[in-house]
Amino acid sequence: MELLERVLKILAETLNQRKNDYKEVLQQKNDLSIEIQEECERNHQLAKELIEKENRIKILETEQKTMKDQLVDYEEIKIQHERLKKKVEEYELEREQFQNDNKRLEMERRSFDQGLPQLHQKLLHENESLSQDINQLRQEIKSSATKINNLISDVENLRAEKEQLIEKKNIEFEELISQIDSKEKNLSSLKRFIEEQTQERETERDEFGREVSTIKEKLKDKIKIENRLRAHLRSLESQISLLNEEKQSKDEQIEQINNDLKESNQKFTETNSFRIHLEKELQKNLRLESDLRERMRKLASVLQVKLNDEADWSEVITAIDNFVQMKNQQLLNNMQTSIKMLNKSEPIELNAQQKIDLDNSIFETIKLMDDKIQDLNKDVDSLLAKNEDLRKDLEIKIETIKQLEELKPKIELLEKNLNELNKTNELLQHEINESHLKYSELKVKLDSSIDINEFKRVVNELQTKLKEEKTQTETFLKKYEQANRNVIELNEKLDAYKKEIKSFKELFKSYDQEKSSTSNVNGNKMDHKQATNKIDRRRSKDLSNEIGHLSNQLTMKDRTISLLEQNLEILKTKLESITKERDLYLDRIKSNHESKEKVILYEKNMDKLRLQNKIYSDKITYLELEIKNFKTKIDLLEKENDSLKIDNQKLIKNRQLDTVMMSDMLDGENAAVTNDLNGGPNLMNGHPIVQDHFNPSLPLQLNGFDKINQISSSNLLKLKVRRLLTHKNALIYQKNYLIHVLGSYQRTENDTLDLLANFNNSSKDGDSEDFQRLRGKSKFRSIVMGLIALNRMKFMVNNWKCCQRQLLFLKTANSITNFQNVPIPPRKPNDIVNGSSINQNGSKSPPFSMNEIKAKYNHQSQSHKPNYRFHLIKNDPLQLKYPSSSTNQINSTLKDYVDRLHSVHETLGLHTNSKRL
Repeated sequence: MELLERVLKILAETLNQRKNDYKEVLQQKNDLSIEIQEECERNHQLAKELIEKENRIKILETEQKTMKDQLVDYEEIKIQHERLKKKVEEYELEREQFQNDNKRLEMERRSFDQGLPQLHQKLLHENESLSQDINQLRQEIKSSATKINNLISDVENLRAEKEQLIEKKNIEFEELISQIDSKEKNLSSLKRFIEEQTQERETERDEFGREVSTIKEKLKDKIKIENRLRAHLRSLESQISLLNEEKQSKDEQIEQINNDLKESNQKFTETNSFRIHLEKELQKNLRLESDLRERMRKLASVLQVKLNDEADWSEVITAIDNFVQMKNQQLLNNMQTSIKMLNKSEPIELNAQQKIDLDNSIFETIKLMDDKIQDLNKDVDSLLAKNEDLRKDLEIKIETIKQLEELKPKIELLEKNLNELNKTNELLQHEINESHLKYSELKVKLDSSIDINEFKRVVNELQTKLKEEKTQTETFLKKYEQANRNVIELNEKLDAYKKEIKSFKELFKSYDQEKSSTSNVNGNKMDHKQATNKIDRRRSKDLSNEIGHLSNQLTMKDRTISLLEQNLEILKTKLESITKERDLYLDRIKSNHESKEKVILYEKNMDKLRLQNKIYSDKITYLELEIKNFKTKIDLLEKENDSLKIDNQKLIKNRQLDTVMMSDMLDGENAAVTNDLNGGPNLMNGHPIVQDHFNPSLPLQLNGFDKINQISSSNLLKLKVRRLLTHKNALIYQKNYLIHVLGSYQRTENDTLDLLANFNNSSKDGDSEDFQRLRGKSKFRSIVMGLIALNRMKFMVNNWKCCQRQLLFLKTANSITNFQNVPIPPRKPNDIVNGSSINQNGSKSPPFSMNEIKAKYNHQSQSHKPNYRFHLIKNDPLQLKYPSSSTNQINSTLKDYVDRLHSVHETLGLHTNSKRL
């Protein structure tokens, strides 16, 4: 009786333990569902981040467009500068001509003093030289006409080559577009495949959970039926002895934890002292930043005053330019009239009075020219004085820029201080995380005085706090990265300013050299001055705008520093609260030493959860890597699209230029033909062939180009249509093939499920009707699937029994490794075990080898034992329909069926471990 009572107590304890285990499994499932929800939320967050990154990419593209526009403006400015240089050279030539004319006038005046015959002879010589020059120019015109005709022929050849190249590039562009479309379709198909795999895995998990629950129930029933309690009692006694040893080891661990807590308290005091030192350094940095801001404001005010002064000077310079231009025009008119009078003068015998009048008029014109030259020299001197003033202003600006460069090392010092502060904050956060982990371990090791539900609530609260702190640290790191980026941008802008200043200095030097060489040139040179003044204004405005931008960035840094200070205060408060909680938990641990078994169970559950978390984290990392790979592919495709767009734009521009050139050339040819027709009617009568040659050529050329363009466009459309039709037909073929294959597999699965359901609970008539429906391949496939499912379940049941026995002994272990080494039933068994229980419900599993299938089929066809546990052979419709005489026929066709199945698996990509016979 005493033995029976002990046995009953032990059974009751085991039942309670099983119930607790079942509750723990349910809790684990709930935790897993919560974790899955969290993973879904993370996936949504990742999708949002992707959208944000795409928006950033669009913003960067707009910025690139603006930069391109700025580069175009810069190139236009360069072109204007070159044009101005050319004008300056022209002005220098004119100045030399003017000096030569003055010398010539002086020589003529002297010649008038000596006598007019010499002048008359010189004029005759000049007329002869001019006639010779005219003849030379006519010859050059003829040679240039021949060159123009040759160039026209070359242009036509080049145009034909360009059109061929354009057609080739258009074809390549279409091929690239088709490749991009195919890649996009592949990406969409891959995404669908991933989603289908996730759904299949979820269904497999659900099915596995159901199978596990059914297997547990059957194992409990079998353990009650079988009389194996003696071995169980012995194992329990051994477990009790081992548990006593574990208690001693846990006591030692608790003492070690107390020592670790003392050391952590010492470290905490050290960190507090270090934090106070850092706060003092922050105050110093704030003072330095305030001083820098005041200096920047002063510099901004000085720059605005200088900009206003420059605007006033520009207005004065424009007025002077207009005045000088008016004077130049008057001088030119007077000179032209005087030259015309001299050219019109003929060699006629003059009277003495007429000679005297001519001499007087010449002297008066010379005096007027001298007066005008003196006025011009005065104006040039005034302009040089103004240029010196502008030079002084530029030197002042350069000094201000140097002061800004001197501020750069101070900014670098501030950045270094910020980096050091961030490092210290990271160290503090690392220590805080370690302390949190230790506190969580201590919370797990509470005694029996605390309820499990309350303990879980406390743990959840601590986890929420940790998550909040992690989010705060992440925001802090993001802000720090933004600050670093802003500093890098400022450094780049400073470098750009330096480069602009150097270029400006070089321009100024070149401008001074040109002024020194062309100090006596007329007022047309002021256009160059106006252009340089405009450039100076633009650059000064850009400097003022960028200084304002720098001031705004400094204000943003102030705000970030204030936010960091607030975060430090929050961390202080949290540390104080954590220290209080730690003291409370230490008091409870010292007072209670009875609930160690619960702590052990909780540790095991935590280890399980950690393993699951590791698995999920690995999956997440794998998915993140795939996402990164897709992003890189997308970036490459976008770059290719951009390059193709640029090439197309270039081709379009070249086409437009070609069309314009052709139209201009045709207009010139038409004008030449009309001039020939109007100017030479006698030649038309003498050479009628020329008229027949020119008139029909022009419309033929135009019609030829139009026809070529139409033919190329029609060919491209035909190619596109052919490619689309071939792609469409291929997709239709693939769709029909996959539908056929999937339908055949679904039929075999449904047939096997029906057969397995009717193995035990069905009559002969019903079995015969169900089996008559099957034909040919479907019969064979259903039989194979049924045999595979039965043998798989046998093997799983036997392995589960072994696992249950091992678990009874493994409960004595105190380490996590022994718990992890529990054997899991494999998916692909290698041996067939007879004499074990069979599951009635069929399930999908990978195929065995053909030798095993044959052995099992022959065994079922020949065996009629009444002691078989589930009595499946008596009710098996296969044995009723197929006697022993038909086994040889079935075995002869097994090889063909399996080969076909293997080929189908290979075509679908379902790689299996089945071997051909």
